[in-house]
Amino acid sequence: MALFQAEEYLERIRNTKKRMTDAGIDVLIVSDPANMNYLTGCDGWSFYVPQAVVVPQNMPARNCVAVAGIDDGLNIEIEVIAAVV
Repeated sequence: MALFQAEEYLERIRNTKKRMTDAGIDVLIVSDPANMNYLTGCDGWSFYVPQAVVVPQNMPARNCVAVAGIDDGLNIEIEVIAAVV
């Protein structure tokens, strides 16, 4: 359960995108659980499953999603575990 309203997270993503623009970054991949939580409210403290938040510069803030990668030894599947709505 998110601690803030969706608008708070959207504003955080917008501010992140402003800094990305200043730094010339097109896509930001955030893998630290604390930073993932800051951007999306997703509390995915799971160190045995790779997770990340993808922040694409050319998409609306609502399209920032948290994903989990599950490695079965041969393939990595991407599963959306949270989205800012």
